[in-house]
Order: sequence, then C-alpha cells, then structure tokens
Amino acid sequence: MAAKKAAALRAAQQAAAGSGSSSAAAASSSPPTAPSKRGRPVAAPTRKYGAKKLARRAALTGVDGSDDTGTDAKSRMPWFIIGGSAVVVLVVLGFIYMGDDPPPVVEETQVAQEPEVDLKEIRENQARAALDRVEKSNGEDPTDRIAAANRLAAILLEYANTEAGREAGMLREQLMNEWRTSAEQSWTTIKADVRTAFRDGKFETAAGLLDDLPKIFDGASSVLVGSFHSELRNLRKDAKEQFRYMKRLDELSDKAGLYARKGYEDIAIAIIEALPERVQDDAPDVWRMKEELVKTIQREGLSMLLSREQAQDQELAEVRRLEAERKKAERELRWRDLRDSVPWTSLLARTNLYNWVTSSDRPLINSGQSPLWRVVERDGFGVMVGDNRSGNDIFTGVFSNHWEDYVCEFELSLKTGSLRISPRSQSRPGRGGISEQTSPMLELGEEFPKNRWVKVTLEVHGDSVLLQHGDAGTELSLDPETTRLPATGGFVFWISDGTRLEIRDVRVKLVSDTRDGGIFAK
Repeated sequence: MAAKKAAALRAAQQAAAGSGSSSAAAASSSPPTAPSKRGRPVAAPTRKYGAKKLARRAALTGVDGSDDTGTDAKSRMPWFIIGGSAVVVLVVLGFIYMGDDPPPVVEETQVAQEPEVDLKEIRENQARAALDRVEKSNGEDPTDRIAAANRLAAILLEYANTEAGREAGMLREQLMNEWRTSAEQSWTTIKADVRTAFRDGKFETAAGLLDDLPKIFDGASSVLVGSFHSELRNLRKDAKEQFRYMKRLDELSDKAGLYARKGYEDIAIAIIEALPERVQDDAPDVWRMKEELVKTIQREGLSMLLSREQAQDQELAEVRRLEAERKKAERELRWRDLRDSVPWTSLLARTNLYNWVTSSDRPLINSGQSPLWRVVERDGFGVMVGDNRSGNDIFTGVFSNHWEDYVCEFELSLKTGSLRISPRSQSRPGRGGISEQTSPMLELGEEFPKNRWVKVTLEVHGDSVLLQHGDAGTELSLDPETTRLPATGGFVFWISDGTRLEIRDVRVKLVSDTRDGGIFAK
C-alpha cells in the first residue's frame, strides 16, 4: 500500500512539472505580434499620446494599451494549466487514499483435535461398574445364593473379554464352591437329625425337617449333584410312610392298653400284632418299635402301659404349651403389623344404642320403664347421655365376648361423678347382663376435666391394658402381674348414682379375636 502511494505521488509531481514547462516553452517560442484592430495592424504609440496619456487610458478602460484580446487570452492560459494540474494531483491523491483496501487476511482457525477414544478402556469401565453393582446387590442378601450366582454369570457372559468379567467368573466359582461345601455339611447334619427322629419315633418331626429345608438349599440343584436328590426323595417318602404307620400303631396301643390294665396281656399283644406285616418293609423303624412294645408288654405288663400314657400326657402338655406360645407370638405380630392399618368401626348410632345389647336398662325396658342410657342427635351425630338418679350403678356395653386385642376411642364430657371402664367383660347373650368373667375397672373421676370434650383412647392387647386421655396424654393401666384379666371380652361403661356425662364418636379397631383373627381386620 505505501509503495503504491509513493508511485502515485511521483506521477502527480511529474505531471505538474510537465504542465509548467510546456506552458513556459509555449510562451517563449511564440513570436511577438503586433496587435491589430479590425484586421489592421495597430501602430505603435506616437509621441502625440505620450506615456502619460497611455497610462491614463489604461486606468480609465482597465486595458493595457499595449495589448488587446489576444493578449488577454494568453494571460489566462497559464492559470488554466495550473488549475488542471492541481485537479489531476488531487484526483491522483484521492485514488491513493481512497483506493481499494487490501483483501483481508483470513486467519486460519486452529481446530482442536478430538482425543482418541480407547474402546477397550470404556468397555472395561462399564464391566467394572456392572460388577460393582452386582457385588452390592449380592451383599444385601448373602443367603440368596442362586440369585447371586446368576448375577455374576450374567457379568461373565456379557463382559467375557474384560478383566472385570474374568473377576466375576472367579467370584462365581468361589461362591459355588463355598455354597456346595456349606450345603453338603448342612445336608449331613439334617440326615443325622432325621435318623435320630426315626429312632425315637418322632416321624412328624423328621417329616418337618425334610419339608422345611434351610434357605441354603434353595436352588441347590446347581451345586449338589449325585445322591442328594435321591436321598431327599427317599427320606421324605420314608418319613411319610412311617408317620402314617406310627399313627396306626398308636391306635392299636391305646386299645391294647385297655386290656393290659385289666391284666389281659395276651389280648393286648394280639391287638398290637395286628399291625400289617408290610410295615416291616415300608416302615422298618415303626416295626422295630412294635416289636419292642410287644416285648415290653410281656416283661412289664401294666406298668409299661401306664408309663407310656404318662409320657403321652407329658408330650401332649408340651404340644399345648408350644401351641399357646405360637398363638401368642402370632397375636403379637398381628398387633404390631395391623394396629395402625385396621379401619375404624363406629359403634354409636345417631338415635339409639342398638348394638349395645349389654345394658342394665334391659330389665327396665322389659318392664315398660324408660331407659337410663339414651342417645340424642346433635349436628347429625349421636351423643350418648348418662344421667343416673336411680340410686344404683348402671352399665352399658357392646356384645363382644370374642374380642382379644382391640383399640377403642371416644370423646367424654363429664359433668359430675365419674366414668368406670371394664376393658374385658363377658356378656350373657339375650339377658343384657355381665358374667363373672369381668376384669377390674379403670376410673375417670376427680382429676378428669369437667364440662368439656376430652378424647379417650383404650388399648387392650394380650395381658396389657392402657388408657390415655387429654392433651397431656395422661395414662392409666392395669398391672398384668396382679390383675385377673379374662382372655377375651369387650368394654363396658359403668356410672354410679349421681353421675351425669355425655359420650360421642365411639369407635373401635378389632385387631384380633377368637373368630380366626378378627372380623374387622379381614
């Protein structure tokens, strides 16, 4: 760009210099000519005019007397040349400074190269992440071995060409070996326990051991091969057959005992010998016990049978004890699981005590008198009013002899006197009375707030009775160690003479009862 400007400047200077010299040369080379007027030559001034005259003429006319029109044109020519040169110079300088800009230089953009992707490393990372998830899942339930082995096998299959996949294979092999060893040891122990039960005649116990195998045997067919399945199948069949024949032997023994106690040992032995001979092959342990029983009768007679009966009584007592413990555990579990989920059932109608068939009002109603317990409707809800001026205690309750564990809630407005609650009471159906099987009472009296609605909650669970009321959660309870509490029964409200109160929103959750777990809990 600078070189172009310099060259243009020199060209302009040369053009200006050329124009000046040419005009000078033209001026110098032109010969002088005498001015003419109307085609005639003008004569030189004479003395007649003189110099002063010429000067005065020039001043008056503004034209030099020595020149004419041609002289004026010559005098203006140099100015035209100089002006044209200046214009050329300005045009050249304009082109110099207003010329096209040089093309912009495009800078090359440096494109960042993408890093090279290592597919093998990516797959290894994926396999490692999958293995970590599987190990976490396996650690949550170590006893579910079949699921753990399947998860590891899936990793091994999907990522067979990775280090994590090979590690999954090794972990699976280790798991299967440990599983096989533990299962074999457990099976050896179970077989020994089953044979011991066979020897002692506890065939039902043996059948239970074989039917309820530990969790380690879930899916164990993949690790225990060979004789396990056939041994299990044969032992189960053996236990079933022997238990069936043992029941038959017990029946024969009971009949034989009737004769043995009378001294008819031969008849007793004949009855026992009625056991089919195929028992010797199908249930060899039962057959052995039959043979031992015959020998014992022959040797000890009546004393043996009496000892056997005593042993049976002890076994029966133990069975009953275990059954009671089982039922108690089931009730406890049911109470914990269903105490909050069982729906409420309302027990108070809007206008009557239809469901409250246990009541001291029954004799009054039968004799045509007005009941002392009544229900009035307020805001669409029933309110039970107790106003006792009879001179005696009065009561009312729900027929609920089958209740075991329940929760009862209601609101109480106590005016005067006190409210007593029997948490477990047995009713006499059809009579409205209460049997002698009634628990001690909890009393809400002097310390209970008066003339306002207070929420009361009664929980009856097993041997435990707990009553709570008020915002502070005041508690009353019965000591299970010193309190005689019936096994079943519902609640009953008692008020003494002079007591006035109101009760509303009575509702109950029946969690457990003697009719297969509770009719309201199903």
